[in-house]
Amino acid sequence: RGELWQGAGQQDADGHADARLASASADLRRASLEGLVNDANVLPKLLSLDTGDVAPLLIGCGNATVDVTCEVSRADLARFGLRPGMEAAGLPDTTKAAIVDFCTAAAGAAMAAPGGAAMNTTRVAAWCAGAGLRAAFIGAVGRDAHGDVLRAALIEAGVIPLLKQASPDQKTGVCAVLVERETRDRTLSTVRGAAGALDAAFVEELEVAALVDEASLLYLTSFVLTTQPRLGAAEALAERVCGRAAGAGALAINLSSAGVLGKVREPLLRLLPRARYAFGNGGELRAFGAMLGWPEVDGDVRTAVSRLADLLAEGGVAVITAGGGAPPGPPRRR
Repeated sequence: RGELWQGAGQQDADGHADARLASASADLRRASLEGLVNDANVLPKLLSLDTGDVAPLLIGCGNATVDVTCEVSRADLARFGLRPGMEAAGLPDTTKAAIVDFCTAAAGAAMAAPGGAAMNTTRVAAWCAGAGLRAAFIGAVGRDAHGDVLRAALIEAGVIPLLKQASPDQKTGVCAVLVERETRDRTLSTVRGAAGALDAAFVEELEVAALVDEASLLYLTSFVLTTQPRLGAAEALAERVCGRAAGAGALAINLSSAGVLGKVREPLLRLLPRARYAFGNGGELRAFGAMLGWPEVDGDVRTAVSRLADLLAEGGVAVITAGGGAPPGPPRRR
């Protein structure tokens, strides 16, 4: 069972944010997914959009990577200064590359599988919604077999692949998934490779721009905000979607990783006021709150969710998952 905190940043007559707390068991969330499959109209309702007879269009943008998974011991993790479940996103690039090489070479390492948080979120949404949703994904891949794997995975899920092909010397990004044998906790380490080549010029290409201009919802992860030229691409996408007539398109942002939040503080704070949705987990919310100096970050998590909702566009919703160990609680209003 996991608790879901949801804060809705709607202003009352006194200008205060109205925040809602909703709790849901894993069973209820699974039932919601089953309902999504059976109700072709649920996504337009969720997005508060009137798309007429045309299904809404979700566009995801993030790092296009393949996942390589291996089991490791605590001693293996300690070689890289890691503990089970520890964030690796903030480590030096050389260390992350060494972790990826170790995992790729490890005995029993699985074949590369489609990865990347934004890409898999887009694929799952398309699979759940079926004909009730159109979906596309924007990213960059290498001219290699891993790039072909990602393109095929998107097409199989019914997602339009808008993938920039990077220069021949840039390989498709790889995420090493190290699973500690005893705890089964995962540590992720990514070498972004060609994913870092995504730029604003690609967003302006005719085929890409035409679809972006139809987008009902743009979904970004904070990972693409860490470096240029990806940051420029993300901001160009947000401008195209949010700059249209009121209500025509919406922006959703995932905090993505506590380890990268310090690197993306300024662009994230520029984008959040334009976003209708913000997503994250408890650890990411605590890291975000600590970065901004929120006093309740280690105590009243519900207040921190409300503060996050306050940063969003009018009517914005912040959703924070608390994990399987969180006690369930009744819905309440602040």
